[in-house]
Amino acid sequence: LCDQYDIEPDEWKNLTSEDREKARNQRSERKSVQELMMQAFQFYHRQLGDRRQYYHQRGCSDETIDKRLLGYAGVGNVLRSQFKDASPDLLAQTGLFFKNDGGSLTDRYRNCFVMPYWNYGSVVFSIGRSVDPETEKNRKYVKHLTTPHYPYVSESAVRHILWGQDKVGFRSQVIVAEGVFDAILADQAYGETYTVISPVT
Repeated sequence: LCDQYDIEPDEWKNLTSEDREKARNQRSERKSVQELMMQAFQFYHRQLGDRRQYYHQRGCSDETIDKRLLGYAGVGNVLRSQFKDASPDLLAQTGLFFKNDGGSLTDRYRNCFVMPYWNYGSVVFSIGRSVDPETEKNRKYVKHLTTPHYPYVSESAVRHILWGQDKVGFRSQVIVAEGVFDAILADQAYGETYTVISPVT
């Protein structure tokens, strides 16, 4: 709530002025980066077109597809083209791009279906499922870039959380699913009664 309404938490009063400034900067970064991530997944969602059928075949309803912004990333640097006027450093912080030595950016997701992870109304992580049958044999899932492997990615905005962990505590029973599609379908069927989480590992 403090983040949402830009209020400084009481705990900040105990921080040194240096740490308080650091906390303010992290909050500002988190807000900017997560806004970009939301725009990115809204873009991916709009790219579905006829590929919406893929999610239907997996058992997802249109309501689930739209509510969760399930999407598709095309071939090439389609997301980079969408954000051609944005700061490369800010884009790199989203974890949706590889940052090359020269500073140029390459889309993380290409020719794959993408599923964002939500945390209290914000997109904080994601996973992609390959369309290419050759990739399918070896590595069908691709995950969002995170720190510390990619130091340019925002540590405060991008978090490899459990799918659905923000709902733990709101229901008396929890369904633990292995994969992201299992979790999405379990939530679609039983989300009013159970909390559904997935480690996706």
